[in-house]
Amino acid sequence: MAGGGENNLPKGYMGKILRVDLTTRQQHAELLDKNMAHLFFGGRGFGAFFLFQHFQNLKLQGKFRNPYSEVDPLSENNVIIISTSPCTGTGVPTSGRVHMNFKSPLTGIYGSTNAGGKWAVEFKRTGYDALIITGKAEKPTYLLVTGEEVKFCDAQEIVSQDSVDKRLFLQKKYGSKLQVLSIGKGGQNFVRFASVMSDTGKAFGRTGAGAVWASKNLYAVAALSESRSEIEVADTESFDSKNERSAMYHARLKLDLGKFTRKEAAYGILSSMGSLGIMGMINSYRQLLRNNMKDTAHKPQDIEKIDGEALRNHAKNAKPGEKKILVKKGSCFNCPVACKRDTELLDENGNLIEKSEGPEFENTAMLGANLSIYDLPTIVQANSLVNRYGIDAITTGATIAAFIELYQFIKCKKDTLNPAEKMFLDDVKDFVDKYGEPQFGQAELLIPIIRLIGKKEGIGKSKEIDLFSL
Repeated sequence: MAGGGENNLPKGYMGKILRVDLTTRQQHAELLDKNMAHLFFGGRGFGAFFLFQHFQNLKLQGKFRNPYSEVDPLSENNVIIISTSPCTGTGVPTSGRVHMNFKSPLTGIYGSTNAGGKWAVEFKRTGYDALIITGKAEKPTYLLVTGEEVKFCDAQEIVSQDSVDKRLFLQKKYGSKLQVLSIGKGGQNFVRFASVMSDTGKAFGRTGAGAVWASKNLYAVAALSESRSEIEVADTESFDSKNERSAMYHARLKLDLGKFTRKEAAYGILSSMGSLGIMGMINSYRQLLRNNMKDTAHKPQDIEKIDGEALRNHAKNAKPGEKKILVKKGSCFNCPVACKRDTELLDENGNLIEKSEGPEFENTAMLGANLSIYDLPTIVQANSLVNRYGIDAITTGATIAAFIELYQFIKCKKDTLNPAEKMFLDDVKDFVDKYGEPQFGQAELLIPIIRLIGKKEGIGKSKEIDLFSL
């Protein structure tokens, strides 16, 4: 039961940490230390503590003189920490989030990322507050975590699938209650900003978690709370949202009064249009990036093509013979805001092109506005692809923008190219011959570039160059 017990923890904690070693295929649970719970609370705090503890142990074992700098993020010596908080799975609004920590393959330093959805709640109900994964599996593996055990399962049957299909396959195998974190081809190809995906479009993004998972031959972690351990709270009356004197009642009341978070009937921005509802406002404040962050000079009529209202009304406004976006509203665990949007992109004949979650504001800003792309169907398709490949949408958009600006800068130098710039032009020659010179505003180039990044082919293949040696 959560709280109390041998370690006398505050309520909200399950009281156990699950450790899994992929190399030895061993597992064990340990009691959550009361002092650590008070000092670090949960989530990112637990992640930072256990990350430091792991690298300290490597040093004490004599494996490294300075493991913080010496450990290769894509080696078996890295660690993955997935941690919940005392609020996770309770009546606290928006309490379905979970945090992940590791050493980042993108930066070489602290990797920290979080996501929403339902996985965190299902995992916590198996009886654990955090999962610590070390070592490297001998072959492709996924973990099945229940309240009784951890199963090391052969992942060969899901290796060829994208991140979304991995989840669907496992849910079909074990039941729809199963919640899954998975990687896609981006992680398997060691893209350094590969994500771990939750649901159909919630990403542990930015710092390369997906590549770390792949380096450990870990393809998914599934949670199934067969016995559904109860998450106790200290004051049940305060968690009763129907009790006008309770904390939860007032929390929801504040959400209902907020301009962004109030209900759709009261014209709440997020509930009626999703996070894309803030697109026009951000642009009106001159804060919406354009052309690799060179300026924020978007025309209002362009932003109106990709904002929340455009997404909400796309199917209604689409003309015969045009692509059409169908939108369905949803929410994460115990979230009254309901800003989630599930989308289906149909071609001119009504056939399904892509089905995914989103796009969110940040994804649209980076895959659309920052590239001067104002074609909503293209952005929806791009968003679905990055989710399926399991690569971070924000970093992908930023990387493409930097690539376009770099190409335009170098091609203008002509006879004054240095060796690195000549190498760059040689690398992109095949792409230019096939698709033309990359420029901002070219919606037709977005999908091909994303596919190359996800597959790590052509210009999508990273190359490290020591500029000081040239």
